[in-house]
Amino acid sequence: MLILILQVHSLSAQNYPIGRQTITITDASRSNRQIPVEIFYPAVAAGNNQPLADGNGEMFPVIAFGHGFSMNFDPYSNFWNHYVPQGYILIFPKTEIGPIPFPSHNNFAQDLNYCLTHLLNEHQNPASLYFGKIRNKTALMGHSMGGGCSFIGASYNSSLTTLVGFAPAETNNPSSISISGNISIPTLVFAGSRDNVTPASGNATPMYQAVTGDCKAYVTITNASHCGFAQSSFTCEFGESTSCLGCSFISRTAQHNATFQLLDPWLRFFLKGECEYLDVFNQLLNNGTGFTFEQSCSITDPVADYSVSGATSFCEGDSVSLTAFGDYDYLWSDGSTVQSITVMQSNDYFLIVTNAYECSDTSATTTVEVFQTPTPVITAKGSFDFCEGETNSLNAGSGFSSYLWQDGNTDSVLSVTTTGLYYVAVTDNNGCSGLSDSVVVTVNELPATPVITQNGDTLFATAESGSLQWFRNGIPINGQHGNFLIPDADGEYAVAITNQEGCSTTSTGIQVTIVGLNAAQHHNFLLYPNPTQGLIFLSENVTQILVFDLQGAKVRTATGNMIDLNGLPDGMYYLQLINGSSGLISKVIKH
Repeated sequence: MLILILQVHSLSAQNYPIGRQTITITDASRSNRQIPVEIFYPAVAAGNNQPLADGNGEMFPVIAFGHGFSMNFDPYSNFWNHYVPQGYILIFPKTEIGPIPFPSHNNFAQDLNYCLTHLLNEHQNPASLYFGKIRNKTALMGHSMGGGCSFIGASYNSSLTTLVGFAPAETNNPSSISISGNISIPTLVFAGSRDNVTPASGNATPMYQAVTGDCKAYVTITNASHCGFAQSSFTCEFGESTSCLGCSFISRTAQHNATFQLLDPWLRFFLKGECEYLDVFNQLLNNGTGFTFEQSCSITDPVADYSVSGATSFCEGDSVSLTAFGDYDYLWSDGSTVQSITVMQSNDYFLIVTNAYECSDTSATTTVEVFQTPTPVITAKGSFDFCEGETNSLNAGSGFSSYLWQDGNTDSVLSVTTTGLYYVAVTDNNGCSGLSDSVVVTVNELPATPVITQNGDTLFATAESGSLQWFRNGIPINGQHGNFLIPDADGEYAVAITNQEGCSTTSTGIQVTIVGLNAAQHHNFLLYPNPTQGLIFLSENVTQILVFDLQGAKVRTATGNMIDLNGLPDGMYYLQLINGSSGLISKVIKH
C-alpha cells in the first residue's frame, strides 16, 4: 500500500526527455582550475545541447554527483535516467579519478561545490542554456570516494539544501568523518549490509553520527553490496570481489529499487518543496521491508496559528494585535510579512506560514469589525443668528445612546439664548464616541424702542438708524417707512424699527382721532393747486419749505410761497412748512 501511495504521487511528475551537455567549466578562484563535466537535464527533446524543457514555468533543482575511486560518471546512468525525467538536473565532474595520480579528496569536494555554483550562475546568464531554469535548491550526492567527498563539500557549503551519500568512504586531507560535525543540513545515508569495500562501521556510520541538524536518516539495505548502488563497473566490482570472496548480494535492480523508493520522496520534499513527501518517506521508512534504519528528524508540518490580543470589534482609532506562533516565514492576508500585525481596519484576517522547506499552512480566519466614529452634525431650528429675547434650538440628531453638550446638558436638543460656541459629544450604540464640529451662535441686540410724538396732525418717530414701518391698529401701513406720518383715519398708530441684523422693536401705540382737518388748508395756509403738475403756491410766505417722499427722504427745499416739484416722479409727497418756530405737514400729489 505504501508503494502504491508513492506511485500515485509520482504520476503527477513530468516525464522529460533527457538532454546532455559535455563541457569544461573554469573555477577562477582556484587558479582557473579546469573541471570537465557531464550535465544531464530535462530537455524539449532527447539529445546533446537540446534546449531545456519549459515545464510550464517549472525550474529545476540541481544535483552534483561524485563518482567512486577509479570510476568515472558512466556507471551512474541509473541516477540520471531515473531523476532527469522527473525534473532534476544532474552534473558529474570528471576529475580526480585515480588511481594514478592518487585523487585529491579536497579538490574533488570543491569541484562538486563549484558544479553547483556554475549552474546557479548560469541561471542568471541570458546567453546560457540554463537561463531562468535553475531552482535555488541544490544537493550533493556521491558514491564511495565521491560519497565521502560530498560530505567534505557539504561542510564547506552553507547554502546547500541536502546531502545524500551512497556507501560513503572515509577520506584523507581532510577526513570526512572528522569534518562531518560541521554539517547541519538534512542528510540521508545509504549503506549495504554486505559492503566489504567501505564497511559502514568505519565509514558511513561515524559520518552519519557526526552530522548535526534537525533531520537525518541512515538506511542499511539488507544484503546490498558496495558497487550495487551504480551500474556495472569493472574497477568497482573487481575491488569488491577481492574484499569479499564468494559473497552473494541482492540484484542490482533490487538495490536500485530499494534506494530510489526512499530517495524519491526525500528529494521531492527537500528539492522540490512537495511537502506531503516527507510523510511518504517516513511511512515507507517505518513500514517498508528489506532494510533497517536509524532516524533523527524533528521536521514537522507547519501549523498556522496566532494569538489575538484584544477585542475583534472595536471603535475607530483602537486596534487589535495578531501574533503568529512558531518560527516561520509569515504572510498575512493584508500582505504583511512580520510575526505580529496591528489591525485597525475591518476585514477578514488569516495567516499563511511557510517553513524552511517551503511547506505552508493556512490558518483559520478572524473577522475584525471596526466601528466608525460617530460624527454628529448640529443643526438649528432657525438661523444660528437670531435676535435678543428669542430662543433657538440646536439639534444633535437622533440615533445616539448619549449626548453631552459643552455646558453639561445631556439632551439631544439644546435651547440657546446667548451668543457662544456650541458643540456636543455623542456615544453610539457600539460604545463609540465622537465630537461634533463647533457652531457659532450669535444673539443680536435689539434696536432702541422708537418714540412717537404728535405735532398737530403729524406723528413723528424718534428712532436710531434702521428701517421704519408704521402700523395702524397693528396692521402695517403700505409704503409708510418715513420718520413722520400724517394719519388719515382714526386708530392706534405705532412704528417699528428694524436694524441691519434684522432685529425689531415697536413703539408704544398712540391713539389718533381725525377732527375734520382739511388736507388743503391748515392754520390759514392755502396750498394750490393740489394735485399739481409741478408748481405749488402758498397763500403766504414761510421761512422754509421741505419736501419728503414716502420713505421720509428729503427731495426738495425752498423758501417763500412757491416750490417747484418738476423733475420728481409722480406720486404723493409731504410738504413740511416751517414758519418761525412752528411748522405743519401737508400731503400733495404730483401727476
